[in-house]
Order: sequence, then C-alpha cells, then structure tokens
Amino acid sequence: MESVDKYKERRKKYNAYRRTEEYKAKRRATRDLSKDRERWKKYYEANKEQLKTYHTEYMLRPGVKERYKELRRKEYIEKGKKRGLDNIKNITDSYVKMVLVKHTNLTYKDIPKELIEVKRLEMLIRREYLANTTPSERFKESKKKYLLKKRKLLTKENQDEKRN
Repeated sequence: MESVDKYKERRKKYNAYRRTEEYKAKRRATRDLSKDRERWKKYYEANKEQLKTYHTEYMLRPGVKERYKELRRKEYIEKGKKRGLDNIKNITDSYVKMVLVKHTNLTYKDIPKELIEVKRLEMLIRREYLANTTPSERFKESKKKYLLKKRKLLTKENQDEKRN
C-alpha cells in the first residue's frame, strides 16, 4: 500500500513537470522532426484529395475564415513589422527601391541595379555620419552651408546687377 502511494506521488510530480514550459521547450529542442515529417508526407500523399476537400469545406463554414484571419492578423502584423525593420537595418534591395520610388512616378522595374548599389552606399555613409555627430554639430554645419549659399546668391545677384 505504501509503495503504491509513493508511486502515485512520483507520478503526480512527473506529470506536473511535464506540463511546465521548461519541459516543453526542452522536448521541442531535442525532438527529431525528420521522422514526423516523413510520416506526415506519407499520410498527405495517401489522403491528398480527402484532406483538400475537408479543408475547403471547413473554410466555407460561416465565420471560420473571419476567425482564422483575426487570429492570424496580429501575427502577420508583427512579422511584417519585423521584416520591414530588418529590411531597413540591412538596407535590402527592396528597401532601397522603395525609398527611390517614394513620391515619384517611377516603378520598381525602372531602377537599375547600379543605382540601388550607389543609393545603398549613400545610406550607409549617411548612417555613419549621423551616428558619429551630435544634432548640435549637424545644425552648425547646416547653418554654415545655408550662409555660404546665401552669400553665393548675393554675390551672383550683385554681379548680375553690375552687368545690367
């Protein structure tokens, strides 16, 4: 009787441990999925038509498609944001094209590979510049440039007046 109680107690502890996230994560990490994949492939090949008809019938039920979309919506949004941020961080071709096409009448097809590479280099240089300077330094530089342009314009205007 005592050994049966000990066994039941051990079993309770083991089952409680199996319900923990730590155990589930460890099991997922060590599980060999190749056998499962082979078994799933065989089952799918054997029952391909039946599975397709079941799936289409299931999706045609009222409210199923909307529920499915709603459940996946947040996940898709998060993945999209992450992908977009990765594109920006890594300066991918698609991101560079998007920047070049924005606010123009160009299409993605209009942009040659060389232009993408040049724009990527420009973006890298700009990022490096912004990372190594403070906003006040950049403001001073832009003010200097503005004043120089103003002087050039004034001198050009003076030259034009003298000519006339």
